[in-house]
Amino acid sequence: MKTRLKDNKKGNYPDIVEYLKVSLALGFILVFSIIIYNSFDDTIQAQSNETIPQIVKDVSADTRTSVPPLLDILFPFVLVFFVAFSVVAARLIPSTPKFIIISIIALILLPLGAMMVENIWYGFAQNAMVIPILAGLKFTPFIMNHLTIIVLLYSAAVAVALLTKDEVGE
Repeated sequence: MKTRLKDNKKGNYPDIVEYLKVSLALGFILVFSIIIYNSFDDTIQAQSNETIPQIVKDVSADTRTSVPPLLDILFPFVLVFFVAFSVVAARLIPSTPKFIIISIIALILLPLGAMMVENIWYGFAQNAMVIPILAGLKFTPFIMNHLTIIVLLYSAAVAVALLTKDEVGE
């Protein structure tokens, strides 16, 4: 097992890049799925009771109000999972002094990447069709609007986990 852990020479910073990709994808998927479902529900609600029974309309309306908060709760769980996994994995891999240099570079480059992702999200969130949907969500807009700070804290947590171990690798 030790040899497998030694193969990861980047100190788990690729997990942070993966988190940026996953968070951007989840944010877009969440908003697009809500837009599509709202359009679908509008079509269902517009049909007559002979075509679509009232019970189907009621279930569709209930789903329209309950699914967005459930998808929104997924966001903080993904963040906590990525942070926990990265910190635990960083504690398990052998640490060397070169991780100080990698940590400094990561603490500069990863927030820059997060700024780019945050700007993409900000432009997407300014769309007139997206604004009402984001108004009904709590966690997704908050996390995506503060992504640079979250990634900086995430990177710092991985750096601290890498550099504060008692054992030092070769």
